[in-house]
Amino acid sequence: YWLAGKALAPVSRMIAAARAIDSNNLSQRVDVPTTGDEIRELGETINRMLARIEDGVRHIRQFTANASHELRTPLTSIRGYAELFRMGAASDPDNLAKTMRRIEQEADRMGVMVDDLLLLARLDQRRDITRHPVDLARIATDAADDARAVEPGRPIDWTPDGPVTVIGDEVRLRQVFGNLMQNALRHTPEGTPVHLRVASDGTNAVIEVRDEGPGMDADTAAHVFERFYRADPSRARANGGTGLGLAIVAAIAEAHDGRVEVETAPDAGATFRVHLPVAPPVSPSDDDRENPDGV
Repeated sequence: YWLAGKALAPVSRMIAAARAIDSNNLSQRVDVPTTGDEIRELGETINRMLARIEDGVRHIRQFTANASHELRTPLTSIRGYAELFRMGAASDPDNLAKTMRRIEQEADRMGVMVDDLLLLARLDQRRDITRHPVDLARIATDAADDARAVEPGRPIDWTPDGPVTVIGDEVRLRQVFGNLMQNALRHTPEGTPVHLRVASDGTNAVIEVRDEGPGMDADTAAHVFERFYRADPSRARANGGTGLGLAIVAAIAEAHDGRVEVETAPDAGATFRVHLPVAPPVSPSDDDRENPDGV
């Protein structure tokens, strides 16, 4: 019994340390014995798990705080205009129209933000993602046409070069193109050229949106796909941005087993790329091989 107790003493200490960990004390770790046996491996595994939990809880708390802060801004505006209405703004038709218009705008902005948050939550759980062959070149053509319609004077460089097919959700992939193009239009001066490219190396498809705008420094580029991150918060709020567009691009890419990247430098423009697995080649069925003429 004494030998068994001595051998299991590290486990007992791990149990005691684990019991002391709660939501307010996630930084604590269990003592890992110096012996190179399974007990040491168990301790290291527990500490890695605790580190992942701590990191996940930290991200959730930060995300909740950011969401609360972002939603508070339009709520404050709505409350202020409602107070003006209560104080007699309705007696002046011009003030009444302005008050109602601003309340509707702020409510719409809140609605967009809530929809984006719900989409991110679904993407995190890999929900609502359908899988069908999708031609990225066709979606790119539509995205370029949409951008030209929004800013007719903006040079949009896009030349189709054959289909590039992936297996994925067309609605979400259209959102990737839309968010990347909107980001380029929103954060570059009017008339700045935007270049759109879709290519494939046989294994991966690449969606690339490159602008010739002011670019970003390394610190901004490192955070640009984070949720609610804005390099210039005042400018983004003024033009209606939620700080979720590029985060949604990253989440959609991840849900499709892909990845995102940005290449940029001050005064050198920005290039956003989305890498996605291409669709596997369609092999003929046994019947087609046996009857090539379809007879």
